[in-house]
Amino acid sequence: MSQLNNIVEVTIFGKKYKIRAQADSDYIINVAKYVNEKMKEVEDSLNKKQSEIRIAILAAMNITDELFNCQTTSEDDIDKIKDKTDNLIKTIEENIESLE
Repeated sequence: MSQLNNIVEVTIFGKKYKIRAQADSDYIINVAKYVNEKMKEVEDSLNKKQSEIRIAILAAMNITDELFNCQTTSEDDIDKIKDKTDNLIKTIEENIESLE
């Protein structure tokens, strides 16, 4: 079992958390900053004061939406590369056949 030996204190939405992970301290800090920024964006976009849990859930949904969009874009890019590669292979094979 892997050992979690890195403890980093971060602040998210005004609360301090001690995070224990294998990841680099700077990485953990950057992830926490990103979550904090997303929570503040959600809070700023709401008409009235909401509970922290509601803000956290909405921020999590926004972050998940970003992730899903990136995954879809990556899959689309992979499909385009595959199609171009297949076309290139076909062209090469046709040219090799014409040389024989």
